[in-house]
Amino acid sequence: MKKKAITRENMQKALKSQKNSEKSLQESYLNKRFLENQQVKDSNIIALFMSMPFEFDTTYIRKRLLEKNKMVVIPKVIDKGLMKFYTYDEDKLELSKFGIWEPVGLDSVIPDLILVPGLAFDREGYRIGYGGGFYDRYLENYHGETISLAFDFQKQDFQVENFDMKVKKIYFYDRKEEK
Repeated sequence: MKKKAITRENMQKALKSQKNSEKSLQESYLNKRFLENQQVKDSNIIALFMSMPFEFDTTYIRKRLLEKNKMVVIPKVIDKGLMKFYTYDEDKLELSKFGIWEPVGLDSVIPDLILVPGLAFDREGYRIGYGGGFYDRYLENYHGETISLAFDFQKQDFQVENFDMKVKKIYFYDRKEEK
């Protein structure tokens, strides 16, 4: 089993070095899987993360959900180690100290479903994030649906710790299914 810090570092390098054509191909497949998911269709309030350039790009999903009159919410760090979700409004965003766009001055909302980001995922539903523990802390008391989308190389084996929270559903890119 790999140590989380090593896996985290390796996955960041792999994400940053991914070819745009391959990234687009896998994102297209994963976007479709996410939007066709029945729990996504049944949810009214859906939490997305504002992706960094090398991460899975959530822009397409966000636009489709807004077209379907879903309420899209995004995370904001509110205190040391804590985050909440706020309604997405592209006119009310500011760049956080982490370099991620966050909502400004809105009321927090509890989503029906959360698209959970990560650097690596195992077959059991555990994930490695960036090390801040924001999602693990939030998910500890969250009872809604959780889904993650992962590029093929993000499927990894790693040591799970007692504070790690599972994601209920992970879609991995599957080249065999693409054919």
